[in-house]
Amino acid sequence: MSDFLLADEVAPLIEKTIGERHAHGMQKDIQEGRAARGSVERLGKTIAILNPDDPRSNHIFCFSSEDLDHLPTLLALYEGQEFQPAFYISSAGFSSELSRALATAGFYQAAFEQTLLYGRPHTKPVPPPESISIAEVKEEEVDNYLEVIAEGFGWHPDWRDAAKDSVRRQLQSPNLYPFIARYEDEPIGTGALTVDGEIGGLSAAAVLPSHRNRGCHIALLHARLYAAHKLGCSIIESGATYGSASFRNQQRIGLRIAYIESEWKKL
Repeated sequence: MSDFLLADEVAPLIEKTIGERHAHGMQKDIQEGRAARGSVERLGKTIAILNPDDPRSNHIFCFSSEDLDHLPTLLALYEGQEFQPAFYISSAGFSSELSRALATAGFYQAAFEQTLLYGRPHTKPVPPPESISIAEVKEEEVDNYLEVIAEGFGWHPDWRDAAKDSVRRQLQSPNLYPFIARYEDEPIGTGALTVDGEIGGLSAAAVLPSHRNRGCHIALLHARLYAAHKLGCSIIESGATYGSASFRNQQRIGLRIAYIESEWKKL
């Protein structure tokens, strides 16, 4: 693959990587008893995740026009569920035939869920702003990491502890590398890098509200792009809400739009 990546070349890789990450997470939950009735089904290139114990996680990834013949079978998987699945459709997989089929089945486009961006890792480190330091999270720093994520994303107290427990379990994955940013030794920001073969995925970018607009978010991006290079990645992927501060920062460091993911839900 040339140094200049075309969106239509990399988009299928990113879409499959995202779907497989969710599938792996569900399979791990099944194995460890948190989703005893869950399952992961594959039909064509489509990845369908079913979890009767938590139907809000019923998701379908990588569905496209070429898998339209599988739509009745897919929908039958979720028959009788409290929540019908959400389809996450990429720009490349979309067609008028697909939209008509989903609409006929009672689904509608509920949102442009996120913008997927891509680019190359950094081959050289970029120093962070003065007074900001960034390093991989050590075991004794995990609680600080979780608290900054919770505060940075504004997680509601009703489900904050459960969400922190979920992230704590994710940190046990051998291909996930968490980073923490400090301002004069105070934990102020987080970011994670997940390595799936040649693809490095950026996630968990949170900065405390009191320390925003100081360059922390961009510094975390630079640090993870260089870490991805050292870990052997050749492609970077990341998601952000279109037009958000995170989206703008990722474009500033050179990432480009791969596709905008649309979410389809049952009426």
